[in-house]
Amino acid sequence: MLYIGEGDPVSERLKSHGVNKYFWSEAFVFTSKDEYLTKTQIKYLESKLIDLVKNAKRATLDNAVNSSVPTISEVDEAEVQQFLDAIQLLIRSMNLPFFDPLSCRSQPPADDEIVYEFRVKGHLGRMVIRDGKYILLAGSTASKEFNPSSSQGIQQYRTALERDGAIVDGERSGELVLVRDIPLESSSRAAVIICGGNAAGPIKWKHNGKTLKELEQT
Repeated sequence: MLYIGEGDPVSERLKSHGVNKYFWSEAFVFTSKDEYLTKTQIKYLESKLIDLVKNAKRATLDNAVNSSVPTISEVDEAEVQQFLDAIQLLIRSMNLPFFDPLSCRSQPPADDEIVYEFRVKGHLGRMVIRDGKYILLAGSTASKEFNPSSSQGIQQYRTALERDGAIVDGERSGELVLVRDIPLESSSRAAVIICGGNAAGPIKWKHNGKTLKELEQT
């Protein structure tokens, strides 16, 4: 559960939400130096952050009223975009995925990209590394059954991917098919989705007979 809003003054708004929002355990405050942002720019920033969370589908928003996007000039929009980029970078640095979509439109691997494969129980996962992300490629197949070693978190995450429409039932019994690319923070998490249980990604993913770990060490 997530709430996004402006506060002026911030301290009073935090006190109010601390009492009225039962789910709230952490708050993050972003400010501009010397009141650099105008009220309209702040409203624009608030609206854009809300849209990012809605599109990512990683959290349920507690915002009761949809925030309309105010009209601002191209110059103001460029300035606000810098703040927006900085906020996303800081949130990601704390390993909070609010703004990152669970999946994205399929993008075939480029000619110069290394495609790693993970074969398990007749299923085939395919993965590339882009911009520091481990991308499970659409067309990969995965086990529908979870291993006894799988945690509740693993099961909830893959269930979320199914709700997102990134993973669907395959033609074969007990098989799932990825229909969208899935960006992940680690190769192990990518392997987990394919096999349905704990897996060491650096040694499971291979290219031309060599493991990801071996290739990264060369």
